[in-house]
Order: sequence, then structure tokens, then C-alpha cells
Amino acid sequence: MREEQIIEEILHTLGEKTSSVKLGIGDDDTALLRWGKREILFTCDCLVERIHFSLDYFTLRDIGWKAMAVNVSDIFAMGGNPRYALVSMGIPKGLIEKIGEIYEGIKEFSLNFKVEVVGGNLSLSPFLWVDVSMLGEVKRIIRRDGARPQDKIILTGPVGEARAGREILEKRLKGYPTLVKKFLRPYPRREVLQWMDKGITFNSGIDISDGLGKDLYRILKASGVGAFIYPEKIPFSKELLEFAGEKKAFSYAWGGGEDYEMILTLTSLEWERLRSLTPSPPFSCIGEIVEGKPCIDSPQGLLSPNGFDHFSYEERNNQ
Repeated sequence: MREEQIIEEILHTLGEKTSSVKLGIGDDDTALLRWGKREILFTCDCLVERIHFSLDYFTLRDIGWKAMAVNVSDIFAMGGNPRYALVSMGIPKGLIEKIGEIYEGIKEFSLNFKVEVVGGNLSLSPFLWVDVSMLGEVKRIIRRDGARPQDKIILTGPVGEARAGREILEKRLKGYPTLVKKFLRPYPRREVLQWMDKGITFNSGIDISDGLGKDLYRILKASGVGAFIYPEKIPFSKELLEFAGEKKAFSYAWGGGEDYEMILTLTSLEWERLRSLTPSPPFSCIGEIVEGKPCIDSPQGLLSPNGFDHFSYEERNNQ
């Protein structure tokens, strides 16, 4: 079973959400809850040894940093401000005395992004895992289902670097520090909140955790629209092109995942306003939303929305 099928099974088992749940299981990057007169964002994500990381090349501080980063990225993708976190861990006997190093990474990230850890849980485990639950406050909500025909599709930065960084580490290659760092220590795009503070409105958004193609398709499916993109406009860093070449760089970007950049859509007018507000923009426009069924078209024809799936053994070992 694939991840989407498992989510459908969970939804069928649990039944309808209550009226206080505006966005729930499978709807978006985080849950959106009504709490009295306020709306809050609630999310969780975990890192599991031998699935998401290896102690052969991750330091314990790196694991702590990344466990926080993947959750904060989800909050930013929803237009929210991350505030509080619970951190739970399963720890092997041989690492119990080193648990402080994981918390050093958590603390370093938390100070950078002003998130407060307020509790959690610890358990003995045969392997290491870290699970973070996080609350965020809504600034101006960005949903997956808001993309509209003629919206511009933008990326907040270069993609494909994390997939290349993972390969470099697994093959014990030398060099390419930017690619390695992108995989070990992703840096969530809080610029989105700054752009919204300047009055920019985004119609939809998602963070790129499972690959550009797969995460863009999630927006299209939720919004009931299609997309036309120009592959040559997808931004690649100089270091990625040096390591992989253009063809392989596209493959890494399209299906590799873990970049934690964002896909955002906005009207042409808002796109021009955003460009005028940002002298040295990190973002790139790669295409536009079009009418029609959810699919991704390009000058070279339809593109398959490939990406990472936690429950597909073949895909996981080809990432």
C-alpha cells in the first residue's frame, strides 16, 4: 500500500471530523483547528534511523536540528508562525549518555526560529527515532486547495540539492559541502512570513518534502486544476550542476524530496508586487496554473508526478 492509500484507510476508520477541525487528516501540511475564537496549526513529524537518517554520517546534533526543521517547514507552508513543540524519542542503550547532543541540535534550531520546547517523552528503543509535535499560530492561512488558473507557480529556492547530498554521504564522496548541508540541516523558508507581512497574498502553497513533482501534484489535486511548467526554469545551484549535470539534477529535483523549499502560487499582479519588494529574490517562476484535470504539462509533454513514498520499498531505495 502507498501512503495515500493508508491515509484513506485511516480516514475510513476514524470517520468524519468535527466542526472545530477545519483541515484534518490528509487535507494539508498541518491540521487547522478552531480553538475558541482563534485558529491554530498542529503538526507532527518523525525521523527514524535507517529510514530518514544514518548514524554513519549524521551527527546527533544534526538529527536534533532536522527533527525540528521538518515540522517548522510545514507550519511556514501553511502561513503560520511556529511557537511550541513536544519532543519524544526512542533511544538505544548505547546512546543514552549522548542524548544531550540531540538536544543541543534542537536548542540551536529553536533559538534560530524562536520555537519553545515545552515537553515530550523518552523511551528505550532498539533504534533511534525522534518525533516532534508542534503548534503554530495562524498569520494568514495558505492552503493547498487555493490554486487558480493563471496563477504563477514559484519556487522559493534551488531544488534537488538534498537528494544529491544524501547520495554524496551514502557513497562517501568528497566535497560538495552545500549539497551535504542541505540534506543534513535544511533551513525552512521563513521568508514567506516576511513577504506576507509586506502584504503579499499567496493563493496556495506546500513545502517540498517528497519531490517537486509529487508535491506540486498535491496542490493540483486539492485545487482541481492543472499546471504548465518550463523545466528549464527550475532553479539548480551551481554545485548541484557540477555534481550531477543538468539531466540528473532535474531527476533529483523532481522526485528526490527533502529540499524543504516551497511551491507557492499567486496571481500575476501579486507576482509583480513580490518581485518589486525583493531586490535579490531567492524565488523563481517555473510556470503557471491552468484549467483542466490535475496533471503537469510542459513543452516536452506530460510529466509524471514522481516522488518519495515511505511505504514503497523500491522507491525508498532508489531515492
